[in-house]
Amino acid sequence: MNPWKLIVAGSFDGNSFRCIGNPSLLNLPKVGVLCSRRVPVRTDLNPPECDDVFISGFHSPPERAILSVLLERKARVICCPAWGIDLMRIPKEWLPGLEENRMMIMQISSDLAGNLASAEERNRFVLKHADNIWLPYVTPGGMLERLVKSL
Repeated sequence: MNPWKLIVAGSFDGNSFRCIGNPSLLNLPKVGVLCSRRVPVRTDLNPPECDDVFISGFHSPPERAILSVLLERKARVICCPAWGIDLMRIPKEWLPGLEENRMMIMQISSDLAGNLASAEERNRFVLKHADNIWLPYVTPGGMLERLVKSL
């Protein structure tokens, strides 16, 4: 009976997906959040203040720290994890966001290995569907820099 455990299938802009949470968040303005894994010590990871939905894989350690801040702020969030959602254990910190319809966990890939290829697919999805992009840090020469330059 928990709505945040119901898996819904859908499509968005030609991409099929499965999700837990509020799929209507896809229809709102979105800020894509991408950050390289190794950031310099003084990098500002404080997300911008806005009413938009924040979308990311929230997979790298800096992105997970950003997600924590967003959840504390009660921001709206779309999280695209690198793994399948069927058997995922939802972190307790995410439950208030799901219960309050301000979060969606979105499986966009059929490749559930959580490997580099699925990370690149997820990052491309975020870059393609975000209205604005926030990149706290991009490693020179890294995958993220290559993806951003390809836009």
